[in-house]
Amino acid sequence: MLFFKVIGTMNNIKPLENDLNAKRNFAYTLKPVSEMYYYKSNKDAYFFGSGVIGNVLNLGGIVRDKKTLNKKLEEFAEMADIVLEDVEIEEVTYGGLEALLMSAVNLDFIDYADDVLEKFGIVDPNTLCYEEYQLETKHYDKKTLMDSAARMLFGDTLMPEIERIFQAEADPEFKGNPVHYLLMIDNAETRDEIIKILISALYDNGRVQSNRYMITEAAEYRVTKYKCKFLYNINDGSTLVFDFKRGNIRDDEYAGIEAGAYEAICFAMECNRNKTLTILCIPNNDKRIKQAIVDRLGCVSVIEIKGDLADEHRAKEYLQYKCDNAAIEPNEKLFAEVTKKGKSFNSSELDVIFDKWFDNNLRTVVYPQYSMFESVNFGNVKDEPKGNYYTELNNMIGLRKVKKQ
Repeated sequence: MLFFKVIGTMNNIKPLENDLNAKRNFAYTLKPVSEMYYYKSNKDAYFFGSGVIGNVLNLGGIVRDKKTLNKKLEEFAEMADIVLEDVEIEEVTYGGLEALLMSAVNLDFIDYADDVLEKFGIVDPNTLCYEEYQLETKHYDKKTLMDSAARMLFGDTLMPEIERIFQAEADPEFKGNPVHYLLMIDNAETRDEIIKILISALYDNGRVQSNRYMITEAAEYRVTKYKCKFLYNINDGSTLVFDFKRGNIRDDEYAGIEAGAYEAICFAMECNRNKTLTILCIPNNDKRIKQAIVDRLGCVSVIEIKGDLADEHRAKEYLQYKCDNAAIEPNEKLFAEVTKKGKSFNSSELDVIFDKWFDNNLRTVVYPQYSMFESVNFGNVKDEPKGNYYTELNNMIGLRKVKKQ
């Protein structure tokens, strides 16, 4: 599902300056055309007015297939008896679409926003936490993306995939995703950068229709089949990211509850595998979550993207890269953390090393007035053992040993 904002000059309409009655009459005239064209397009597109200044018309649009956008826009304008010139088309996020719909309601171009959203099954259930992003619409060359993957210590698995993506452009007549992705990483910033690299390469080669993507937490109390249906409907043609954050999935005696989340996500992923690209993000080295996902994927093919192991030289290069991004000069104290003979580091370990050094440097060098304050190291606070069922049973009934037969 793709959402657009359209601005064009109506050269056959007298400018509607500050005449509120004329603007309202124009809105009433355009309103039924939106409904009629929706059915004429076999329910594949919906255009609606969202504002008019002079003879410049603002439209909002929902289109199922990006390739048909220009043709359908021309058909809508013809049905509305409008000649549009100097047309500018901009893809917007779901939040941008909601803003256009709100303006349309206020100006009487449509009656209710939800009536339009229901036509495409994208009414927000208001019980989901998600974030929307949109990449810049520019060309991303292969070398730049490869260099970024190498600097972030994901070269062994990410660089070969970039190579595969750039081997051939997607067939414009064929819609489908040959593979999806399982990203194993702890650091949120690095996760976001890798997602951008993947989507940039795929979008530039026509493998995804949209440069926007949505990230939602894969917590078992939020994800249901109904909510997954909404998420996949709204991201048809774009990318949906499920983040299995550590701590969001139960790991106690009620662990069976989480199966519902796995089932909902994997079922929806399989059903929509050729419409929406899915990226599953799980904590690094969490074999339990990984196995739970793999067991339920059915015929979906996934490529695993995980960090490389870095020796001392590559570890220092990575820390330098982190310093460059943070606009701060490294020192020997930082590099001393990775000067350990024979020791290898993954990106998650190096992220922790950098974060601790950066916080200490900020407190003692940049703002020395705070040097007397020690940071709280929550990593040293250990959870008390949860015990096991045998111990609990023993405490309740005084069981000492199993009776022999």
